Amino acid sequence: MKTRNALSAAALAATALLVAGCGNDTCPTETPQVSQIQSCTASPGATVPVRLKACPTCNQNITRCEVDVQGGYIQLDPLAEACDSSTSCPPGCAPGDIVCNVTAPSAPGTYTLIVSNGQGGTLQGQLDVGTGAVACAY
Repeated sequence: MKTRNALSAAALAATALLVAGCGNDTCPTETPQVSQIQSCTASPGATVPVRLKACPTCNQNITRCEVDVQGGYIQLDPLAEACDSSTSCPPGCAPGDIVCNVTAPSAPGTYTLIVSNGQGGTLQGQLDVGTGAVACAY
């Protein structure tokens, strides 16, 4: 009976580790500082590579940009993995562009692009969906 209880306890412990996400090798995510967002024009349904001027700190590794379309607004969320504390690196950043691939809505119109600036505020751009090729500019 003791062996059976020990096996049951071991099975429960293994299940608890799996449920807790043991083995996940990703770091927490942070929003990098963003200083500019492009405005773009595109045809309905086109993929639009919207660029953001970013200034991630040395502990941030930008991994992706999530896009959330809600009505006339398109929220861009650049995410950076931060495996170390920001206090572990010198002041400053590694400036560069982040590309957020947006699928233009199927309905023609003007849509507001919104991104957090990483400092408690937001920046806005514009996506004009109509006819013509994809074009973006700061």
